[in-house]
Amino acid sequence: MRNAFRYESLKLPAIVLRPPHWNSEALFLKRMMDLFISAALLIVLSPLFLLIAIMIKITTPDLPVLYRFKVIGKNGVEFLSCKFTSMIRNAEDLKMQLMKQNEMTGPVFQDQE
Repeated sequence: MRNAFRYESLKLPAIVLRPPHWNSEALFLKRMMDLFISAALLIVLSPLFLLIAIMIKITTPDLPVLYRFKVIGKNGVEFLSCKFTSMIRNAEDLKMQLMKQNEMTGPVFQDQE
């Protein structure tokens, strides 16, 4: 668990799984399959994504269609991620009130900073 120290702030156990051969042809083939399948699914699902975006804009025109937030990824590196907006209008304002009632420790709320 070489990179476990980077996850200490989350207080989560870190298990790092690595393939036995980084430069193998099988790993290259897997990567190509991942890219092909994800691209195909994006094309197939794009009408559904468009419908969801339209429904979000109809129901909450003042909110953005995509909500952006930070995620901790491989080796503790932060990156920006997006999801369809699925919260109420003043969710960020209510977050402070909810944190006062929070009984848990750790990363319970998503941070937008």
